[in-house]
This record gives sequence, C-alpha cells and structure tokens, in this order.
Amino acid sequence: MPAEERGADAVAVVSQRAALATAEAKTGPNSIATLPSLYQLINNAVVGREETNALARRALAIAEAQGAPAIARLPLEISVRETASADIWKNGAYARAVTPLLSMPVYANDPKSRATILLLIAESTRSRSRRAVLLQQVVDVTGLAANDPMRVGALIRLASLQQQAGDTAMARTTFDQSGLSASQCAILDAPPRLVSAGGVFPNEAMAWGFEGVTKTQFDVGADGKVINQRAVLSYPPFVFTKAGVQTMAGARYTKTYRPDGGVGCGGLSQNVRFRLPG
Repeated sequence: MPAEERGADAVAVVSQRAALATAEAKTGPNSIATLPSLYQLINNAVVGREETNALARRALAIAEAQGAPAIARLPLEISVRETASADIWKNGAYARAVTPLLSMPVYANDPKSRATILLLIAESTRSRSRRAVLLQQVVDVTGLAANDPMRVGALIRLASLQQQAGDTAMARTTFDQSGLSASQCAILDAPPRLVSAGGVFPNEAMAWGFEGVTKTQFDVGADGKVINQRAVLSYPPFVFTKAGVQTMAGARYTKTYRPDGGVGCGGLSQNVRFRLPG
C-alpha cells in the first residue's frame, strides 16, 4: 500500500484516480497492481456509495482471482456489503448484511477472519446481552491465539459489559484472561459510548443572536464520568468556551472496566454546537 495521503479526501481523490489509471494502463484493469488504488478510493469519503460498491466488487474479484488470503479479502467483502444499501445505518442492518459471511467457508474456516466478523457485529449491536454473547464467541474461536488482538479486545469489552451489569468479580476474572495490565487495556478497547449530555445556551449569546461551536478534549473515567475537560477551539472566540466545557463536564459515557479504576479512555474529542431555536 502507498503511504497514506495527508489532507482532505476531496484533494486525495484526484491523485488516487490518477494512480488507478496508471496501474490499469501498465498492467491491465484486473491486475493485482490496481488493488492499492482501488482500496484507497473505496475508503475515500468523497466517492459516492454506488461507485464505492462497484469499486469494492471489482477489488474483491481481483483479490479472489489472485488467491489472496481470507483476512486480506475480508475488508473488501465487508465494503461490498456496507455499500450495497443506503439503509446500512438502520438498527440491525449492519448485522444482517455481515452475518452471512460467517457461513462462507473461506471466512468460517479462518480463525482471524471469523473473530473479526463476530467482533464487528458485536460493535454494531445495541443489545448488551446479544453483544456479550458475540464477544464470548470471539473469545471461544478455535485456533485463535490466546494473545490475538481480536480475542484480547473481546475480553476487555466483555469485562466492561460485566462491570456495567454490576458483576465486578466476573469483570475482573474476564479482564485477567486478557493478559494486559491496567495501563495497556485502552489500546485494544472500544471508545466508551455517549449516554447523555446536558449543557445550557449562554444567555448573552442568546440575546446577541450568536451561534457557535466549541471543540473540547477530555478523558473519561472508568465510571463513565468526564474528567480533565478543556476547550481547544471556540468560535466565535470566548463566547461559547465556558458553556462548551460545562456541557462536556456533565456528559456521561458507558462504564468501562479498569482493574485500577483509572481512566477508561483518554484524549477524546467532541464538538459542542450551539444553535438558536428555529
């Protein structure tokens, strides 16, 4: 793969299309040399859904023809299914699109691929009980190494669900199976989910008719409470800085299990927008 380009996708797409055209001219439209450019275009937000789906199908066909291993084909297969419908964002749609991959021998018989699919489905599932079942299935995948990142990540997520359910003892037991220390677990854990946020529109800004935004950074404790909140950007300057910080100070995230009760996730960023009613 070429080095990731810096800057906006709208700028990068030009060079990505040019690179694809060059590869096609040199080695043909179905050569393995086209895969890097195809992959970049598939993951470029500027490219529309329908074109992305066509590019993903093309890339997958090339990967299959070239005998690519299952774990290399899987991202392309998932891209095909993610972009097949405009309704993928609806509740349960992602799981319905991806679950059939578990029955395909190429992925079902590859431990890493199977664990990846299960973990992705778990991340998209809103039901805690269903998510716990899926995470346990990742842990139990036959042939997956004890220290495999997918297995370790599933154990950490499972421990957090057990903590949220009030079973601290089981959360500790599950976490210990990961083999990680308290300072390592955030590397393979999922960011906590926002549960609620408060906030008040500043009276002065309301009277002036101002709208604005404050970009905040903060840490989230294992208990889901925001700590160390701070503003890194505010527009208009100074008008919404305090209100933006106060909004995040009152926000609550899902609880995360940490053996020392420390920070669940550090260095999160969130924009707080202030808009006038109507």
